[in-house]
Amino acid sequence: MDTPLNQDPVFAVMMARFLLLPLLCSCGTSTKDTGLGETGIPPDDTESMDWDGDGFGANQDCNDGNAAVNPAAAEICDGIDNDCDGRVDEDDAVDPATWHPDADADGYGAADGAMESCVAPDGHIADGTDCDDSDATLNQDDADADG
Repeated sequence: MDTPLNQDPVFAVMMARFLLLPLLCSCGTSTKDTGLGETGIPPDDTESMDWDGDGFGANQDCNDGNAAVNPAAAEICDGIDNDCDGRVDEDDAVDPATWHPDADADGYGAADGAMESCVAPDGHIADGTDCDDSDATLNQDDADADG
């Protein structure tokens, strides 16, 4: 005699798996924290979304993947447009290096005439210890200062 399907233990296990599998698979797949919709596609207002959480939406932020880069950020000497003004490492950077003129090209710069900039201007170096920037033979390497 045949057992009805609803009383067959194998059938009951198969049905339980069939009914519970979708519930088990949907756990932990919420898109709530991603800012994405149910489909996983960003909503239509992606231009106003602030993807990096810096307070500026994608329509204002030049790099909405980096919270340290935004229109209110200070420009620093790092090769990046930190303040979104379209320029990189410009004169208003908060951490410029000091560069000294080296008129005699001996590798030692004069203390006078120093400039601050992210990049060394032509004819300038980081050292500012030249004792006579008009004579390449007179510098820190010349121990007796006779040229």
